[in-house]
Amino acid sequence: MSEPENQALYSIGAVARMLDVPTSTLRAWEERYSVVTPERSHGSQRLYSRSQIENLRFIKAQIDGGASAADAHRLLGLVEGELERLLEARRRLSGLVAEATA
Repeated sequence: MSEPENQALYSIGAVARMLDVPTSTLRAWEERYSVVTPERSHGSQRLYSRSQIENLRFIKAQIDGGASAADAHRLLGLVEGELERLLEARRRLSGLVAEATA
């Protein structure tokens, strides 16, 4: 991911408005599931990155589609794990291609 996607910029209030969920829900998800954990400012304010907001959008979409909050968080963990596995395979394949063409 690019640097701007990982930069924590958005307050919990802004994220709650973007997703149309209460701030208490975001806090509860963080505490219960620890899948999306925002950074903290020097004043201990939660700050979310764009990629974290997209993860929360995914979770909300799963819940809106009928999944439980626990299942939505579990699914996000699986999707992220699979993505990381695929990216690692791509890196290895790129290395092999570079060796073969050198």
